[in-house]
Parts: sequence; structure tokens; C-alpha cells
Amino acid sequence: MASKTQGAATGGVQLSATANQFVDKIVPFSKRGTSRRRRIVNSSRYHPENEPELTQLALIKDTPPAEQTALVVQELNQLNQCQRIFDFYDPVAQLKSKEMAALNELIDEITNAKESDIDEILHFLTQDFLYNEPLNRSLRLPWHEASFFMREITQASVSSGHSAIIRNDAGEIIAIGLNSVKSVKSVENEAAPSNEKTPGQMDYIANFLWQLDRKLAENLPKDVDTVMKVEIMSVSSAWTRRGLAGKLMDFTIERQKRLKIPIFTECSALASQKLFAKYNFTLLFEICHVNYLDLNGRRIFNCDDGTDRGQLVLKMP
Repeated sequence: MASKTQGAATGGVQLSATANQFVDKIVPFSKRGTSRRRRIVNSSRYHPENEPELTQLALIKDTPPAEQTALVVQELNQLNQCQRIFDFYDPVAQLKSKEMAALNELIDEITNAKESDIDEILHFLTQDFLYNEPLNRSLRLPWHEASFFMREITQASVSSGHSAIIRNDAGEIIAIGLNSVKSVKSVENEAAPSNEKTPGQMDYIANFLWQLDRKLAENLPKDVDTVMKVEIMSVSSAWTRRGLAGKLMDFTIERQKRLKIPIFTECSALASQKLFAKYNFTLLFEICHVNYLDLNGRRIFNCDDGTDRGQLVLKMP
């Protein structure tokens, strides 16, 4: 269930208190350089209080010949007053740039997920993904229903050796990319998640993803027997819009190139659908939420972020 979750933390760009404190330390201009920049900025700004008020001059055709020379001189003086070279250096924009640089320095490099990371990954899923992934949020999925499903996916993905995590400078996981490697037959023969008459919230989600996966085998060349699957790709809602999903995608595609196998996923969120399309994944199949109904004929998913369908996408090596 690839889902690049979106949060409300980056509109402006809003920064954490830690990042704001760090900004003061990353403007290492020398005293001379700072004063020079200040002189340049001050001299290139237009200061109207230092200029005389412009007055409308008479038309040259209405001016006696003896006074036309003086009128031309006045017009040239006014023209010179209007000519200014402006420096479009924006101190506010520069500060934002420094703040973003500070945030990037707060992020450690992407690393392989290890068995010792599993509990931390599950903690990340319970604190962020569980509440921000659109399908989960739509159904208000409780952890006691999701825990077995999430643990099973996490363990299988980490053991495959092709999953990734990103931590901040405090050592906390802020983004994960869980990838598994499996046979096409295992995907094709996977049993339906639930046949219960009263399915739970997790059953609705698992069945929805299963319905998408059923279309994989028929869209693959007959000689393909192994595939990589992006199980979960998620960025903390406090760290969105900072290129972390792109880092995870680059990691995943590099692994795909190394293995030389197709890679697929179910895109359950609008954000992930856009991300995978950007990386040239091919749309194989989709299910619109309006067509996915419960036993009483009612629509199951009503997402609040614009997500209105799930997609099965594929990228060949």
C-alpha cells in the first residue's frame, strides 16, 4: 500500500523550534562579507523619501522657443531620477532557503532497514501512517485491527533486504520504504483476506488491495517469475514536501535495477499516484471508490484528501 502521506506542516514552510535555532548557526558570512552585502542592498533599494517630488512639466510645443532648452534640461533631470538599478535580492526568500538547507542537514542519509529496526518501524506506523494514510483515516482504522497486517508486511519486507528508512538528527524514523521480493505465483495465488459476513475495517482495506493485485499476473510477460513490490512508502506528516519520498523512490528504483525485475505497487493515495506517475510507472488497473461497496451497497471509502480510487501500477526494468 504505497502511500506518501501529506501533512499540514509545510505550507509556508513552517519549521520546528529546533530548525529555527539551527538557522542562526548556518549563516557563516564573515563580518566583511556581511557589511558588503548590506551596502549593496541598501544602495540598490529605492528610497522615495530621499527624492524630490516629481512635478508635471509643460509640453514642449506649448513652450516659447527661448525656454525650450531649459525645459529639456528639466525633463532629463526627471528622467534620471526615475532610472534606478534594482537588486532583486530578497532577504526573506534567502532566509527560507537557509532554513530549508538547515532542515536538509537535520536529515541523515537513507539506510537499509534491518531486523533491529522493526519495532521502531512499527512505532512509526502506529504514530503516523495509521492516522494519515487516506484509507486508514477514512475508516478510522484502529491499531488492534491493523497490527497483525502491519507487522507481517514489515517483517517480510525487512527480511528481503531491500527496504529503507530515513531518520532525523534525533535518530527518529521520519520516512520508510518497505519493499518485498516475491514470486508472481505467490501474488497470483494469494487468498482473499476475508470471507466473513461482518468484515472489520482492516478487512475492507486488505480486500481492496487484493482486488488490485489480482490483475498483476495477466499484465506481465510470461517469462517473468519474480517481482518487487512496494508494500508501504510513507513520510511523516511533519516532514512532507522536503524530497524524502523522492529519496525513497530513488532507493527503490536503484534496487530494481540491481535485481533486474519488474516493480509494482497498489497506490492507495492520490499523492502516491502522482509520485509513481512522475517516475513513469504504468497504470495497469484501478478501482474507483464509488464502485467499492459494502454488503449493504454503501460506499466504503470517503477520503478527505481527494483520493477517489486505488491503482495498480508497474515499472519494468
